[in-house]
Amino acid sequence: MLSPFVILVLSSVFAVALVFVGVKTLPQGKQFPVERLGRYSRTLAPWLHLVAPPAARIGTRVSVVDVDGQTSVVEAVD
Repeated sequence: MLSPFVILVLSSVFAVALVFVGVKTLPQGKQFPVERLGRYSRTLAPWLHLVAPPAARIGTRVSVVDVDGQTSVVEAVD
């Protein structure tokens, strides 16, 4: 049987790995759609975000520019 210390270390390593996989930093001027189980869920603006790694995936990035006070999509970059 595993000792409580070994279980604590293994669970801590697993938790830290999930945080590293799930934290995303997005660049300015781009917006990213989030797909959860293959369906559109939300759009992420530039900044630091936490995404559930197994269920959610960040889709194709989209360039966004400001044209006369309106936000317009310029191009989709894969």
